Amino acid sequence: MTATARTRSAARALKTKVGDKVRVKEGSGAGLRGVVFLVGDSQLAVNLADGRQISARPEALTNFSLAARRAWAVMPKRAGRPAASIARTRMISVRIDARLLEETERGVEMGRFKNRTAAIEAGLKVVLRSIDQRSKQRMSATTPKHSNLMSHG
Repeated sequence: MTATARTRSAARALKTKVGDKVRVKEGSGAGLRGVVFLVGDSQLAVNLADGRQISARPEALTNFSLAARRAWAVMPKRAGRPAASIARTRMISVRIDARLLEETERGVEMGRFKNRTAAIEAGLKVVLRSIDQRSKQRMSATTPKHSNLMSHG
């Protein structure tokens, strides 16, 4: 699928929702702004800023909220786009004992981990924390608690 096709499919998947801010294009409320309060199969119910309620086809409205959702969904990945909300990961290649990999996969099948990556990351975190704790313990054992270098005389 090309980038353009992905962009179009992402934009089409978005629909008008309750709470969307709109402007009426035609009819008695033309030019007025409002908020969608009911979404039907072919009609939308809108509370207008002047207090009236109208029913309109989606084509008769400019949907500002939908436009913003579409822009966000298809935003090009370039400078200025907010950083991803998920943690960044990097692909690596690792040789691992077959039995250990089988145990990891069993853990995933049993629901202990979301996937193999999560299982391996969890294991690495445990090992790294353990190493860090041992390192801190060694440092505190070799550091003198009180210094008698200063004498009063």
